[in-house]
Amino acid sequence: MIPLRMLRAVRLMMRYGLNIDAETEKLIKRDAALLRNVAAERVHDELYTILEPEGASGRLRFLDEHDLFTVIFPEFIPAHGMRQPYPHYWDVLEHSIEAVGHLND
Repeated sequence: MIPLRMLRAVRLMMRYGLNIDAETEKLIKRDAALLRNVAAERVHDELYTILEPEGASGRLRFLDEHDLFTVIFPEFIPAHGMRQPYPHYWDVLEHSIEAVGHLND
């Protein structure tokens, strides 16, 4: 799989309300690390389109479920499962994803 096409698949899925078939999802998960070989500018452009208003947190969650999120944002690797003190109930990663979703509220 050509690495940038993984993000394009997500963008097109979100834009047109499509579904990615199970085999393609498997390939995305398998090849997610290849996204590191793509120029940052190209990843940036796709990511900004994916994160357009309305539904950004769901899109980030999708990227995370398919192992793309931490390839794009390796700083969040330790945030997976990192608990926060009360009154927070999400881990740091989920809290961050939810925060992005509320930017357009």
